[in-house]
Amino acid sequence: MEASAYVDSALRQIRMDLSLGLARIQSTCAKRLDSAANLSNTEGLEEELRAIWTEMVDEFSVLIAKHFEALVDIAANNPELGTDHPVGWAEKFVCSDKLEFFKYTTANGGFLYHFYSLLPQDDSYHDSYQSLETDLWIELDLAIGDAMAPAVKKLARQGWRWKPSESGSQASECAKAMQLPETLQFTLADLEEAPSGTPRNDVVRYLYRPISDSIKAIRSWQDEEGLHQRQVTAIDIARRFPIFKAARARELKIVLDRQFSPQQSSVDIMSARANLGEETIRRYLRRMRSRKSI
Repeated sequence: MEASAYVDSALRQIRMDLSLGLARIQSTCAKRLDSAANLSNTEGLEEELRAIWTEMVDEFSVLIAKHFEALVDIAANNPELGTDHPVGWAEKFVCSDKLEFFKYTTANGGFLYHFYSLLPQDDSYHDSYQSLETDLWIELDLAIGDAMAPAVKKLARQGWRWKPSESGSQASECAKAMQLPETLQFTLADLEEAPSGTPRNDVVRYLYRPISDSIKAIRSWQDEEGLHQRQVTAIDIARRFPIFKAARARELKIVLDRQFSPQQSSVDIMSARANLGEETIRRYLRRMRSRKSI
């Protein structure tokens, strides 16, 4: 069997393992949710819903992390794949699984609808279904970012450096799914002092996706410009991306340097601007795990 055949076989096996693993997670959590619906004690139900949510996203994280390092190694050691971005290539590979998992989980009448119907519908829980979708998207995106972090460090120790390539500039399924808003409800400045009546954790949750998606788009833009020996500058970013219109130099440097994943870069930017620790920002982003009344 030729080397390329071994690579194709390995990638098919990883794809199959991911698909089966995600199906298992969905099935297990759906069964737990059916059982939870029979609980009569409100406090017991809330605790069980938190546990189900945490199990779902943690199992997703474990599954992605399990295969991510192998995908990076395959991309780094097999030139026939045609990529100079092993981590970015691996991210694109698992992104399609993330999107399928999200679509299936949020499908009409699916898991998330059932989960939402069991949440307390009194004044202590005032979130919309769309807000719950946002929570899930953030959790899944952070899981991929966390899987990318050790891979980035490993490649850096091995001397890998970013350089533009044809494969790096190709839009992934995740890139196509990005929805960059032209107008923003909140800005980076609102992290310092939230608008009156708005909790700062709501600002953090709202800003995460436009920051993260913008960074992903910027890095694809860097790839495209690099092929023509052109550089994307901080001024270019501020002009083109509304979320960075009034960004500080340090924030734009984080975006341009590409030392961290878009997810981690988003957390770092918000942590510095809000003058809050990374742990606090992540707690705000993963609120379904810890909220007293879910």
